[in-house]
Amino acid sequence: MDSSSSSSTAQQAIEDCFGVLKLYSDGSISRTSHKEHQVKTHDDGSAIWKDCCFDSNNNLQQRVYKPKNHYYSSSNKNEYRKNLPVVYYLHAGGFCFTSRNAHNTCLSLCSGLQALIICPYYRLAPEDRLPAALEDAVTGLKFLQAQALRESREVDHEKWLFDIGGVDVDRVFIFGDSSGGNIAHHLAIQLGSGSLELSPIRVRGYILLSPFFGGVFRTKSEEESPKEDFLEPGDLWFWRLAMPNGADRDHPLVNPFGPKSPSLEGLSLDPFLVLVGGDEILKDRVEDYAKRMKSLNNNVKYVEFKGKQHGFFTSYPYFGESQNVVQIVKNFMSESSN
Repeated sequence: MDSSSSSSTAQQAIEDCFGVLKLYSDGSISRTSHKEHQVKTHDDGSAIWKDCCFDSNNNLQQRVYKPKNHYYSSSNKNEYRKNLPVVYYLHAGGFCFTSRNAHNTCLSLCSGLQALIICPYYRLAPEDRLPAALEDAVTGLKFLQAQALRESREVDHEKWLFDIGGVDVDRVFIFGDSSGGNIAHHLAIQLGSGSLELSPIRVRGYILLSPFFGGVFRTKSEEESPKEDFLEPGDLWFWRLAMPNGADRDHPLVNPFGPKSPSLEGLSLDPFLVLVGGDEILKDRVEDYAKRMKSLNNNVKYVEFKGKQHGFFTSYPYFGESQNVVQIVKNFMSESSN
């Protein structure tokens, strides 16, 4: 869908992100759907899913996935299987796009983790710059809280969608992929240990997959990354389009340990699992982030997948090393649930 004004073609494109998203000198924006950006759905029938609105003010949708075999035990069709943990999945896309492969990734996580997967679609930049995406993630969690409390139902959901009899809201995990990983970090800081403001929702841990952070000064992996890398030079485009107006890459929402960011010393936080590809542009920054978080006495597990590029898991969520990712996440969820 093209969202530009009729005069956009006469204006100069001051930002051109892969030819799909363009920002023009008059402030207008165009988004174009290209066939090469379409991804074939890999659905093995192991999960069922539904869409619903979680924020009517901004017309924001979320997709909820549930394992198909969860409903009833084989011995008694009137009894639920063990209640499902919840994985709140924040998609990638540089804050500017909806992840092309979010659906396949969520299907894989749903069956592999045997969990309820909630994927909220947050507002995108540059139409809505940061902190809009973070605000939307909080709104989605508040919506989940309202469902758990049975206080409100903006949409007439089918029973299985938020049936607390089949979902364990005491075991919620926030999984952020790339830009979603950035959001997950800021949620962890905002919610703190125990996520008391979300009660009865209890966040048990945060999974950050190649979290998208930045900084004015480039790391070695950012400087030396080959041109064909997924984020080069697009990481700079993304930041210019996504940052608050007038901000630079040391803004606290971009660089959590930068010179403009508040100290995280003394904060009590829930456990973190930080994952990154060994050959990706973000590798050095993500590794440094994990070390700094751990130095603050946080429970942080860091896993590097040698030879892997940015997006390796979401590009092929069912195959190869991605199966190891699912198992590592599953183990982390088990360990953090006690």
